Amino acid sequence: MKTSELASKLGLKLSGDDAEILKVCSYEDIQKGGLVPLFDKDIPEEVFSSEASAFLVKTGSAPENGRTYLSADDPEMALV
Repeated sequence: MKTSELASKLGLKLSGDDAEILKVCSYEDIQKGGLVPLFDKDIPEEVFSSEASAFLVKTGSAPENGRTYLSADDPEMALV
């Protein structure tokens, strides 16, 4: 599913490219096509250079690094 479809269905804000999501992955086990929820404050920098297609973050916390982000006021609930 495309990030634009997820954004539309779940009321999320999309920033970055419209990427294809194949699965949800933890940031300890990132795989190609993965949507990676980032709920922790201390995220290792290498996460942002991984094969992840997109990241799910709290509104206002997406770094300006050219990656694709889905933002939600309550990202944990959006993941559910």
